[in-house]
Amino acid sequence: MKLSFALNFILLSFAQTVEGQSTNAPTNAPTDSPTSCAVDADFRVNGKDKKDCTWVARKGEDSKRVEKLCARNAVFNACPSACGLCCSDNAGFTFKAGGGKTRNCAWIARRYLKRLDECEKIKVKAACQLTCDNCFDLIVSPLSS
Repeated sequence: MKLSFALNFILLSFAQTVEGQSTNAPTNAPTDSPTSCAVDADFRVNGKDKKDCTWVARKGEDSKRVEKLCARNAVFNACPSACGLCCSDNAGFTFKAGGGKTRNCAWIARRYLKRLDECEKIKVKAACQLTCDNCFDLIVSPLSS
């Protein structure tokens, strides 16, 4: 979303310059970028053990789950990647790969083309958003509390 805003700004500035109009210097962005895209590994929706940030993202970007939950400040702040604020892998996530060994997102990334089939698993795709090219657009801003 920020990239498209920046691109539109550049194109508009270029068009104005081409037409012979001068433009003012760009202003500061309205909000700062997040300092971290890390998932809060201890966060659970409503305190339920299985409802972590990977669970929030499991049904995909267009799901009602993501839309509804990311409107909550707690979820938006704990699960920035699931809510489309940024894109990263869940560093604490592990799964059983072919052969039964426990693996993580970094394991897929090291030999991506060979291990791409792991990204077809719903939970892996939700937890390894960056590695599996499953980054969400900003879904919704949280409601103020």
